[in-house]
Amino acid sequence: MGFQGSYYPLLGVNTSRIFAPPPWTGERINREPIRMKTTFQELWDRWPWRPIRDCPGRFVLPWTEQPISFEVLLDCSCVPQAFSSPAAKDSVLVVPIEDGGLISYQQPDSRLIHTLNTPEGFSRKLRQLEITLQNTNASTPE
Repeated sequence: MGFQGSYYPLLGVNTSRIFAPPPWTGERINREPIRMKTTFQELWDRWPWRPIRDCPGRFVLPWTEQPISFEVLLDCSCVPQAFSSPAAKDSVLVVPIEDGGLISYQQPDSRLIHTLNTPEGFSRKLRQLEITLQNTNASTPE
């Protein structure tokens, strides 16, 4: 039985995040994936996304000189779910967010290619990649 954690409102501390499994495991033992509080609209407004041709509801973040981590992109700490897919040559990293999701591809040089997806684009691409999330409707603990 794993540690469940507690929320201390006066301190603003959620111990379940402090004692979460290490980020390198890619696992959340006996827990559903957490949907980020970050919304599609917040990411859309914050970054210069470009539409992906012939992929409605999917947008790519243009290449930058400095790689952009999930922490910088989402403006918070997170652990993406990692997958390998026969339909992708690179590792696939997934972060569900409100109103959609991020699907990123980790290249051999560790650079990340981030895609922002509407709910329809997110579902369609996950099906194409043959990726099933445990529960994409989980809410973030307060």
